[in-house]
Amino acid sequence: MDDFVQIDDSNKQLCCGCGACKSICPRNAIEMKEDSEGFLFPDVDESLCVKCSLCTKVCTIQKPTILNRSTYKQRYFLCSNTSPKYFKNSATIGLCTMLSESILKKGGIVFGCWLNEERWRAYHIKVEKEADLYKIRNSKYIQSDVNDTYRETKKELESNKIVLYIGTPCQIVGLKSFLRKDYENLYTIDLICHGVYSYKLLIEEIAYWHSKLGRRKIHNFRFRSKRKYPYIKGGIINFDYGVFPKRHIECPGSYSPTYACYAYNNKRIIYNARLSCYSCSFRSESRFGDLSIGDPWGMNHINMSESEIKNGRSLVMLNTQRGDSLFQQIASSMDIVEVGHNDAFRQPALLPAQREIPHERSQIYDSIGKGTYEKVVNEVLGDNLWKRYIENEKGENKLRMKRIIKKLLLRNI
Repeated sequence: MDDFVQIDDSNKQLCCGCGACKSICPRNAIEMKEDSEGFLFPDVDESLCVKCSLCTKVCTIQKPTILNRSTYKQRYFLCSNTSPKYFKNSATIGLCTMLSESILKKGGIVFGCWLNEERWRAYHIKVEKEADLYKIRNSKYIQSDVNDTYRETKKELESNKIVLYIGTPCQIVGLKSFLRKDYENLYTIDLICHGVYSYKLLIEEIAYWHSKLGRRKIHNFRFRSKRKYPYIKGGIINFDYGVFPKRHIECPGSYSPTYACYAYNNKRIIYNARLSCYSCSFRSESRFGDLSIGDPWGMNHINMSESEIKNGRSLVMLNTQRGDSLFQQIASSMDIVEVGHNDAFRQPALLPAQREIPHERSQIYDSIGKGTYEKVVNEVLGDNLWKRYIENEKGENKLRMKRIIKKLLLRNI
């Protein structure tokens, strides 16, 4: 066994960037450093390292059997929500927000992902008040930096605080691997995840829209929206730009350079994920989170109401008794339908996959900072995204005008 984690260009696919190794190091000899693509990898200061091998013992990918998966008989639910308080400002129906409120009302702590719009980077932060939950709402498709939240979680747990930690499957495994013991006061949610891309591509996305919209300031960026298009349309980025007047943009994923490379293309290929995501160790039926939450893609054969088509519905997997008990605290506030195993696992992001790393991926990441991002993406996809976006907007405007005219005519009649 190696004395310490060693990641270089030859084995980057063996690191998911969870940060467990950094958090466990008793000498603070490990720092998570960015590579040229913007992904975090452990860097060991050998002058501080005492070769205790703790970092290799908690490595979530190289030690895949370090934790026991739950033996609880899973249950699966489709959930919808009629409360605009939750679904209006959430990526889907606001399940994580509801569960977080439940924890906070008991005096607990919630850890989740926050997007810093000054740097366009995502970080895990601690939330102690309901008024601050807005910071960790909505999906973020870029990989977050967990910073010292694993250590903070342990400190809160040992102070007998109830803690809810929300993250990608690899981050939840990283946390539990770091803790090395089960805590009755810890609740975890692993998000149903297709993979993550680098924050540097989000910066390129922002620069793209800047160039198209007259370089006005972009803010309130969201990776998902239901304001203009219904939930059933899938990924819709939206943001405000400018101040006086403040304007709003909503763009279907297939017209956004970064989204279009993230499976919103005709080939359904993810061209921009972290290397480890292509052979994710945590896409499987058994899960490490107490609950797994995400979109029920592939389950359209189960009838959707008009409200669900517009505002969304979520798939919830109860993986432990602890997760089940937490879910029951909010279940009466939603419309829920229990579904079977085969229905739940129609969601492709839950199924094991060994996906090939597309050779076009390197072209996309090599374009970072060179002013060629739009050109490279169009070449990779064989498309002109801006042209199609403009054509789509013209079509949408015509439909809106027709609806307005129809309403006016009906009113006059």
